Amino acid sequence: MSTISRRSKPEIANKSRPAIYYQETGKALPAEIQPECTAAGQNQRSKREFGMEEAPKSGKYALVIIDMQNDFVLPGAPAGVAGAYATIPQIRKLLDFFRTRGWPVFHAVREYRADGSDIEITRLDEFLKGRRYVVPGTPGCEIVAELAPVEGEYRIVKNRFSAFMKTELDFMLRRLGVTRLAVCGTQYPNCIRATIFDAICYGYQVTSVTDATSAQTPEVAAANIRDLENVGVACLRLEEFLDSL
Repeated sequence: MSTISRRSKPEIANKSRPAIYYQETGKALPAEIQPECTAAGQNQRSKREFGMEEAPKSGKYALVIIDMQNDFVLPGAPAGVAGAYATIPQIRKLLDFFRTRGWPVFHAVREYRADGSDIEITRLDEFLKGRRYVVPGTPGCEIVAELAPVEGEYRIVKNRFSAFMKTELDFMLRRLGVTRLAVCGTQYPNCIRATIFDAICYGYQVTSVTDATSAQTPEVAAANIRDLENVGVACLRLEEFLDSL
């Protein structure tokens, strides 16, 4: 894996309801919970009525993939997120779509020093007493092989939940002329949510690709999708998102 200093420039690497994957078995959300995942579906209809369905056809897109690293994704990983592994195929389809068109791709990842000096205070004790994870130079810190960056894609190291906090992401997006983001990866309540909310604060239009994003439980996924929709984020399945472009 290529490494990057925290203070250096980012490395450029050589129709239905949303299906939320939350178990390592790859099972989708139970049918009785699915309606809650889009804030009762009325929000989607309202967006179409107000013409938001046409909006993705304007503006330049970038893809932001969050924390799809071995230590978060692989079954049995020390900090594994239930369902993250099952989203790899959908993320890969989305990634291939962007690659084919030459659109910008950003891989936002976590790195923690082995001594815990840069980890969140709320995670410090558990990190030091248990198995360390996403330590630079270890296999667990690497992006899963299926989604490994290729030449021309950007790898951003984030110190906290948001991919925008004290990183070059916003500067680079503006330099590239990006106005719209598609966000996927893991996991909803932490890094996905924080990144999306910061993106809105910075003035980007955001789509959360729901079947390419994971959470620990179906209830967590559903609650976060409702919140995101309520602030104007388009929460779409991969097929719906691609059809909107």
